[in-house]
Amino acid sequence: MTKINMSSSARLFMSRWLWSAMVLCAPLPSVAADARLLDAGKQIYEDGNTESGVPACAGCHKSDGAGNKIFPRLSGLQSTYVLQQLNAFKTGRRAGNRLMITVGQRLTEGEMKAVSEYIAGL
Repeated sequence: MTKINMSSSARLFMSRWLWSAMVLCAPLPSVAADARLLDAGKQIYEDGNTESGVPACAGCHKSDGAGNKIFPRLSGLQSTYVLQQLNAFKTGRRAGNRLMITVGQRLTEGEMKAVSEYIAGL
């Protein structure tokens, strides 16, 4: 390894620059913004909606949202992103996954918002 001679002010600058780069590039923690929707979102995520035929999200994405090799991780995603993706499945803008297209079409707007808020807190 090559040793680089730097003045103390240069080392200080580099350490502050590196620290700020790490902080600015780190993903923001995901937090559920609307506590009123959490219970409804949890119900849909864990149990689905048998009346409309929506399967439980946890059945594929795991109860903690970690996903697996086939189904993607949901934990840590922002609610706005999840809602956007569910709407894309509903309208057909996001194709390729027949199950999620069906889920998107069966979820109501309120259910999509609720489950998006719940996922944001995983």
